Amino acid sequence: MIARRALLWLTVSAMLVYTLFPFYWALNGSLQPAARLFAIPADYWPWPPSAESYRSVLANSVFLKAVRNSIVVATCTTLAALAAGSLAAYALARFRMRGQNVALGMILAMTMFPQIAVVGAIHSMMTALGLYNSLTGLCLSYMLFTLPLTTWVLTGFFRGLPRQLEESAYIDGAGPWKTSGM
Repeated sequence: MIARRALLWLTVSAMLVYTLFPFYWALNGSLQPAARLFAIPADYWPWPPSAESYRSVLANSVFLKAVRNSIVVATCTTLAALAAGSLAAYALARFRMRGQNVALGMILAMTMFPQIAVVGAIHSMMTALGLYNSLTGLCLSYMLFTLPLTTWVLTGFFRGLPRQLEESAYIDGAGPWKTSGM
């Protein structure tokens, strides 16, 4: 029993080292002075640590603009996907309609569709709409890929909520928009 437990912990430790070592190595490389970065033998512990790399990256206005754009696009895409996906998911989870399972199957199939296959069509659409090379175009193109998965996941979430919770909200005077979380 003890040998088995020791083998388990040895395996878990080896997997942790294997998984976390790339992160450690990236951090180690970022703290190395530029002159020692490709030194042989490699320094496994940066001494003295240097913030030179961080200073040069944060002083670069192009990098800061890219970070800002990434934050804007990620935030807008997430909020828009949650807003649209929650409405679709609520309808698919709570209301019985013909073709509901087919619609859910198509939504799931869209998440499995290779994204590279539609890049040309998205490029043509964004160019025709005048959204090429804009944050709005980038948000919309990301929405095409995130919305099906968001709808699929939220449908399962809404199905898991007890109907009694919704009914008690109606009794307390909440309307359909309040009970759906909007």
